[in-house]
Amino acid sequence: MDEKDGDAKWSTALSSQRTEVRSSPAVVGDLVCAGSQDGGVRAYSTQGGEHKWTAVPSQRFVGGITATENRLYAGSIGEDAALYAIDSDDGSVQWQESLEDGTMAAPAVTEETVFVGGVGSPLRALNTNTGKQRWQFTSVERASFDAAPAVDEASVYVASTDGKLHAISRDTGDRSWMVDVPQQTRSSVAVADGSAFVLDYEGTVRAFATEDGSQQWSVETERPLARADPAVVRDTVYVGAFDGVVYALNVEDGSIRWQYDTGSPAIWGSPVPVNGTVYVGDAEGTVYALAEA
Repeated sequence: MDEKDGDAKWSTALSSQRTEVRSSPAVVGDLVCAGSQDGGVRAYSTQGGEHKWTAVPSQRFVGGITATENRLYAGSIGEDAALYAIDSDDGSVQWQESLEDGTMAAPAVTEETVFVGGVGSPLRALNTNTGKQRWQFTSVERASFDAAPAVDEASVYVASTDGKLHAISRDTGDRSWMVDVPQQTRSSVAVADGSAFVLDYEGTVRAFATEDGSQQWSVETERPLARADPAVVRDTVYVGAFDGVVYALNVEDGSIRWQYDTGSPAIWGSPVPVNGTVYVGDAEGTVYALAEA
């Protein structure tokens, strides 16, 4: 889509059966890549939409893709599920590592390590170049880590299916702290400026101090939040809710900078701030471009 006027430049079907697309695309160089429930990670030209390659066509991909300079990391779901490291130039698989039942979330990637959870699985840290496991973290509560993790210089932050938020050492896999999220969440975590932001099923946005997990603030919306992720740019947190409203919150205290009612029954996708504009899609298939705070 044209970022100035929203006109469609090109479109392509990721599924021959017209099933919903749950995988967020990733852009690397002049390619846009997305997973398909029909099978495979598919790459298209950003300019004209021409299909360039398909990787791992035998596997289903419903989670997001994480892109680095010349590599994509994507996890599949179902039988023989795995995390794949894919060369963005030609779609060749550089390595793969089994993920038990698979994952529906994008991994977090640093220069040396890929952090990934999964359906009914522990959080694992893998070498970016080889896929060899560095460590894995299994909570005492035996909960799984379905949501995408976030990282800063010291820790990995991830929500578990039993309503906990964990801070885990990037180097050792030891847990630094754990706090309750009163209502369960499968929200991915956003981290910025010493705070970790997470959403819950009851419509509350919470900020926790990354140092010790103390809660800094919480803000309730009118209705439960979408199964989406918060996005942070500079001093603002952007979230979308099931009431069809996009919220821009102050990272310091959670106060509402602005809110925009789309009139839709729900916001399903995560807001994407780019170059002063916040892009968000609603449950009826409309994309909105809103000015940042």
